[in-house]
Amino acid sequence: MKIVNLKIIIRAFILISALSLGACSHEEEVRSPADILGVWSPGENTYLEFLDNYEIQNLKVEYQDGLSIGRWTTEVYYYEPGYNLVVYVADNKANVYQVVSMNSRKLTWCKVDEITTNDVDGAESLGHIIGDIIKKAQEGYHLNPELYQTLIKIPEEEFLDIIDNLDINI
Repeated sequence: MKIVNLKIIIRAFILISALSLGACSHEEEVRSPADILGVWSPGENTYLEFLDNYEIQNLKVEYQDGLSIGRWTTEVYYYEPGYNLVVYVADNKANVYQVVSMNSRKLTWCKVDEITTNDVDGAESLGHIIGDIIKKAQEGYHLNPELYQTLIKIPEEEFLDIIDNLDINI
């Protein structure tokens, strides 16, 4: 599925979320979508850069013949702070993560759902997928502590240094 179609998913999610949040009241403080922006590392040699245009640059550093090589992929995501969800669309799958905790240095999330999107055509069908995600979020996802993953925020200067030392392959 092309990134253009995946952006339709994200736009539909934003619209449905905005309508849903207006109807719901949340007692806890709602984070801002800007809180997830920046570079996060889920593990050694892997970096996820969340951009403000709802794209995510995924950088995997590999070593070959003594050189460090960066392999970039671009996907899309959406962070819904009202439901503490991150929908990360990659490889024709909408991976749904429930945010367990997040601060300026650490993000812990749990994968709670995966929806195949490769046979979906048109914004209406994509809207149904997003609607299902929100409906499940309202019912509450099951969090399995064995599926928790912690990402560490990487300062921009440190990330730029990493990139400068790589042979980049797209």
